[in-house]
Amino acid sequence: QDERTFARSKLSWQWKDQPPHAAIWNLYRELLRLRREIPALAHGTKNEMEVRCEDETILTVRRWHGESAVWLACNFADTDSKQTLPDSSRGWRLVLDSASELDSPNGSPLSEAADRTPVASRAEQTCMLKPWSFQLWQQE
Repeated sequence: QDERTFARSKLSWQWKDQPPHAAIWNLYRELLRLRREIPALAHGTKNEMEVRCEDETILTVRRWHGESAVWLACNFADTDSKQTLPDSSRGWRLVLDSASELDSPNGSPLSEAADRTPVASRAEQTCMLKPWSFQLWQQE
């Protein structure tokens, strides 16, 4: 490997606390925390997953393990996208919105805001995805 390529590829750890790097750093930390705490993310097999692709811009993934279930919606478009959450008799709670996380001025963790997010209505529930973002919802 070329020495110049290696030097350019090295991480600068002092950047992790500065915008916009802090937001990415905290997003990854939050994703790792959620994977540890939510069984549907920590466990599961291909038999406990449903993946859907809507044209070339929307990807949704529903995962479950035991009583735990999550729904991930990803928007790969340059425009907002309204999506309908899967039916659930228990309702859904937003636990992570990458657009909010990355728009945070200091890249502060979303967990505090997510804890205050109300449970989505048990009736048909929709969410609005910002361009090039994802949302993770947990079944209550």
